[in-house]
Amino acid sequence: MTVLGQLLAVAVYLAPIGVVLGLSARRDRSLAWFAAAIPAVVAIDLLGTIILCRLFRLEIAAGVSRLAWIVGGAVWYERRQRRRGLRLEWPAAVDRRVVVAVVLAALTAAILSLILSRPYAIWDRELHIPVVAALRGQRLPFQNSYDPGIAFHYHFPGDVLATMLQVFSLDILHASLALSLAHDVMFALIGVTLALAMLASGRRPHHVVVLSVAAVLLAGPCVLRFGVGEPYLGYSYYALYVWGFRPHQHVAMLMFAGVAAVLITRGERPLREGTRAWAFVAPLLAMLVLSSVTDETSAALLGLCLAVAWLVDPFLIAPSRRGGAVLLGATAAAFVVVNVLLAASLSRGSPVEAMALVAPRSPGVQQPPLPLSAAPGWVALIADTVPVWAIGIALATLRLGRARDPARPHPSRGLTAFVCALAAISIVGLTFVEINHAPPESHRFLTAALFMFPVFAVLALDWWPPGTFRRALVLAALLLGGFSTLLWLSHFPRHPTPETYFRQRGENLHASNCRDLAGARLGQTPELVYVESSIFYAWIGCRPSFIPGWRSTPYWVIKLKPTLGVRGLRQMDREMVPPGAPLPAICPAGRGREDVDPVCAYALTHGSCTPDGTAYLRCTLSPSDRRAILATAH
Repeated sequence: MTVLGQLLAVAVYLAPIGVVLGLSARRDRSLAWFAAAIPAVVAIDLLGTIILCRLFRLEIAAGVSRLAWIVGGAVWYERRQRRRGLRLEWPAAVDRRVVVAVVLAALTAAILSLILSRPYAIWDRELHIPVVAALRGQRLPFQNSYDPGIAFHYHFPGDVLATMLQVFSLDILHASLALSLAHDVMFALIGVTLALAMLASGRRPHHVVVLSVAAVLLAGPCVLRFGVGEPYLGYSYYALYVWGFRPHQHVAMLMFAGVAAVLITRGERPLREGTRAWAFVAPLLAMLVLSSVTDETSAALLGLCLAVAWLVDPFLIAPSRRGGAVLLGATAAAFVVVNVLLAASLSRGSPVEAMALVAPRSPGVQQPPLPLSAAPGWVALIADTVPVWAIGIALATLRLGRARDPARPHPSRGLTAFVCALAAISIVGLTFVEINHAPPESHRFLTAALFMFPVFAVLALDWWPPGTFRRALVLAALLLGGFSTLLWLSHFPRHPTPETYFRQRGENLHASNCRDLAGARLGQTPELVYVESSIFYAWIGCRPSFIPGWRSTPYWVIKLKPTLGVRGLRQMDREMVPPGAPLPAICPAGRGREDVDPVCAYALTHGSCTPDGTAYLRCTLSPSDRRAILATAH
């Protein structure tokens, strides 16, 4: 059933992309248009669904959004196709070679995702498993499962995406599988977007497209640091393939791929006449707006770099300087309005509490900061940013050499200014700016650059003649990043968290059917509930719930991890359960009182228990029951 649930969830989720691409098909549609449209539709769909959560619970909002796409598609077809006599036509640019290349690129990206997404549960699943399950029964402002009653100011679109997939599976999928499936889908869409953008600039062999997609997804720091830092990992930033499993990260990566494709298209051949002067601007705006609640720091960096490019050459983003100013102003306004409207991470109560300038250093992730006043700091910085400075130099110097060979494609002044600004501001932010007095948080300044420069490299590879130093520099940056990630992958078993850790003594999270095992159904809303320690994640990822938790870092105000067992019950009794109210306790079925934690041992003996799915029992703990358990625990 989980396989069918995944297929159903993916089919329903991708419906908006099918509607837009299908109904806008025309003979003259370019591949560049399709490359921009896919991430733009994802951005509009996610934003629209989250905004609907002002009126509906997320599971209802997801259904309403799909109905809106279908009805909107029907109206679109009636008005634009039938009334105006515009027939649906297969685009001339999409021939058999393109279809094969795109399919291979999507499969390559999906396989890279599946290598880790099924056997492992990576990056803060302690937080995201309960949040994904709880979101489907919530309206805005969303609440953290560990902090009921407090707005969840966080970059939550990745969690919303996983929740949508869980809802579209009719609640069959566990939240952990939904998170992994969301990563698979986003990686596949990144592969499709990159393949279309590469083929838009000219025909390329299938193996070049596939290798280019793999090189971008495996890009990251170079681990050749001569003994500085931990082996196989970057110092201040890990490979995108590693950190791309954070729920918001793969959504942001798709947006970055779309933004890079648009900028390359507009930056290579400025579109300055007629309606084409505004080509791709609407998709660019949609992607930037979603980025403002998905990866806020990267969105601000991209907006600032676009402003720098506008000062140098407004035609990168608009047909005139006034038009560019209006676009930049609209983007900035949307950045603020969307964050406030969605109660996202830059609204009041944000987890970002302080920012400060510090002495330049390589901040480190799980290693101590290394000052740039000494050689090890520079070694770490140069190795971490190889794709940024190497590809940036190649792009910038290409502009300088345009006079010697004007017939060869080269970046416009605006694109060159954007590239230089992105490299400089990212590295300055990484080394000089500290967030919440926590050096590891500085990594966020490098995210967009570390992904977009490899994208620029593969999209503009033909700009550098074979055999030139600049082409060798680009290829070296791509190969070093990819090799470093593969080196990590060959030694990774001690780094990612296996799915079995979160399974505990419950069922396999990536193969279990929540409808059967936990009685999950559409229409359930979050409830305050105690869950037995050995089945906590197995149950909590199926049913929307509020549970006790704690803050695992001194610099991050969000509660990230659960408080289990008697300590959790004590916290709930003291802080969360209304006085005199009963508390449901979820216990494993088929296990005796000697084989469960003390809370369920008491509940199974003294409480009233009924089946809750095939794998669990729901017991009721009265205030006197809770007092007895806590007294015994003392």
